[in-house]
Amino acid sequence: MEKLSLFDLLSFAIPGGTSITLIYWAAMNTTDMRVPPFQLPDILLLTVLLLLSYFMGHIVNVMGTRLESRFGTLPKSWVDILEENPVLSQNLNEISDKVFGTKFPAGHMCSITTSPKPNAARE
Repeated sequence: MEKLSLFDLLSFAIPGGTSITLIYWAAMNTTDMRVPPFQLPDILLLTVLLLLSYFMGHIVNVMGTRLESRFGTLPKSWVDILEENPVLSQNLNEISDKVFGTKFPAGHMCSITTSPKPNAARE
């Protein structure tokens, strides 16, 4: 088993804590339900909330993974879009020249229109 790092703890505890907070807020504002005050020492209450947040973060992670597999991943990154659209890349390079007074350096993704495609010679 790998060591539990601070990043691992926070990457699950933050989404889990956010989810618990949203669920608590929704329950308090949409129902007449009231939570009695806890009679636990502060450190114990903090530990319990941190553990609940961590485990809720795992549930959020599983739900996100299932939603991603059902609905697909996010759209392509802007780098991929620029590489597939040389006209858009050229337009951004021209805008950069007008606004900032400089063009993207050769080899940069916005200057890909200056270099021929590898398959262009075969066509």
